[in-house]
Amino acid sequence: MGTILSRIALPGQDRTELIPLYYHADGPVSREDGQLVIAAGSRVTFDSYFNGFFYEKYRTYTHVTEVSLHIEMSGRGRAGILLCTADGERTLAEERFSGGRTGLPPVSLEGLPAEGMLCLRLLAEDGPVLFRRGWYETGLAPVNEVKAAAVICTYKREAYVKRSLEQMRKTVWEDGSSPIRDALDAFVVDNGQTLELAEEPHVHLFPNKNCGGSGGFTRGLIEVRRRGDTYSHVLFMDDDITFETETLVKTIQLLRYARRTERPLCIGGQMLMEETPAVQFEAGLVMKNGRAVSLDHGAELSRREALLANGTGQEARYSGWYYYCQPADVADKFGLPFPFFIKDDDTEYCLRTEPHLLLMNGIGVWHRGFAEKYSVHLEYYIKRNELVVSALYGGVAGAWSDLWKLLRASGKSALAGDPRRIGFMIRAYRDYLKGPEFFLKTDGEALNAELLEELKKPAGSRVASVMTAPFRLLPVAAAFIRDHRKAERAYRARLGELTGLAFWRKYLGFEEREGEHEEAV
Repeated sequence: MGTILSRIALPGQDRTELIPLYYHADGPVSREDGQLVIAAGSRVTFDSYFNGFFYEKYRTYTHVTEVSLHIEMSGRGRAGILLCTADGERTLAEERFSGGRTGLPPVSLEGLPAEGMLCLRLLAEDGPVLFRRGWYETGLAPVNEVKAAAVICTYKREAYVKRSLEQMRKTVWEDGSSPIRDALDAFVVDNGQTLELAEEPHVHLFPNKNCGGSGGFTRGLIEVRRRGDTYSHVLFMDDDITFETETLVKTIQLLRYARRTERPLCIGGQMLMEETPAVQFEAGLVMKNGRAVSLDHGAELSRREALLANGTGQEARYSGWYYYCQPADVADKFGLPFPFFIKDDDTEYCLRTEPHLLLMNGIGVWHRGFAEKYSVHLEYYIKRNELVVSALYGGVAGAWSDLWKLLRASGKSALAGDPRRIGFMIRAYRDYLKGPEFFLKTDGEALNAELLEELKKPAGSRVASVMTAPFRLLPVAAAFIRDHRKAERAYRARLGELTGLAFWRKYLGFEEREGEHEEAV
């Protein structure tokens, strides 16, 4: 008996718009009770985002050299395993079936083209075929012991969190056939301290001071490391994502066969857009001129050509923490996240740790568009945190670009945007120039409350904004030109202090709970 690497998944009964991410059909096909009913003469090909086997990642990052495909169904027909590349498709093996379980001959990964996918094709012959399940497996025993803690940071989004936990409960912990049943727990960090959860073996709840996403994820990471070697990996997950359970399966099973790498091997999630669920928002990011740039934005993942091209261009430098899995001991080697509150904590951590970043079709989540979450006060965090990241990793050459961004964005806001935006950006630059002491002495929760109060003030006259903008900008621009090098040196010199356990214990209020956190990261 082999080990399952990934299983063929089907969309929910009410999610017709998701079908192209799971299979493509020629002829009548329906879904009933989690199974696929294929009418006589119809053909189904699983050359899709969730069900294609994208072998190049396994060949590059794991010890897997051979896979076999297994299916369970009733009815009569033919099953084939296809090799799909940019040059077309060809059948590697085909078997007739007449019900029950069928296994196709193993496929060696070593001789396959550089980029491509394996996929299942089914043809119903003289009557309907009921497809129950299918899976890819390897005969190789796992080489790594893996147990992941999914850290979910939330703030008053109880419904979202409970939905995700219920999915894990039904499809992982209570499913006796799940290959990751005992390899995943959930650590829920509740920044709002409003969430109530019943006690259960796989779920741990931590009420937390509201220090934003960076504070929530850091609290979860600290709690994971307090448990020693119980958990090999930490999986950061946003509270408002929607995910396919097979994303979790692929992540953990990849890690069980992963090769050792000089830098941490981390798995990032590709982001799909909830509004248009077959369209990708990003497959990792890179930094250009001090700004984050999404890779493969807008890829139509319902198309085979787009899938085969996805992620084959520029290599991602980092990936968002809406879904991001890293070895738990990364914190021991590189420290804890930077106390940004929100925005760019994931960027800074990836630039600091320089991981081998694995992103792959089939490991992705749906996320609401960022435009829906935008508020003008977020410009404070965006600009301030970009400046810190630039200071730490961008070098002096990036300072003039940072100054130009302030002047350009302020001009746009004065002429056409929300005039309040200028004030938030100016405050961001001033606070950045205060150096590490600002972060060491500022209560993140209180600062955020202050920014929200500022947001309630009227936007004011656009004419007045245009007239006063130069007088408001010149002093901060002059201060930035004068002091940016001093601030840069200070951030680099004291990065370890700002990302150490002692700082975070104080920042999150651990020192008020005597004896609770004696086992240090």
